[in-house]
Amino acid sequence: MARLAVPLILDNFREIFTDLLTYGFHLSICVFRENDGEQLDWAFDYRNNIQVFDFDEDLFVRLIRDIADYHVAVAVHRRFSWAEKLYGRYCDIEGVFLKEKFDEINVLLGK
Repeated sequence: MARLAVPLILDNFREIFTDLLTYGFHLSICVFRENDGEQLDWAFDYRNNIQVFDFDEDLFVRLIRDIADYHVAVAVHRRFSWAEKLYGRYCDIEGVFLKEKFDEINVLLGK
């Protein structure tokens, strides 16, 4: 099944797996191989895009880590967004502009 699904996923949703800064792949598709006899000759073409798991516990642990990474990224993005808003309010009140701070936040936010 993964032999058919992986190419379809990458063809239709490549932007999800592409890092906007480097244009390289930064996420991978997890493939669970329940049958040890399953051929993986097709997988070589997608070695930069998939991770193959033979044991369900290994897959489960990896998914937990990926979900935690996602929540960290979302939390960090929210905090930097708030920092940008607060610096903006500070600048409005004080009549100053903190270009270095805004540049730093923009880099961290990927703008």
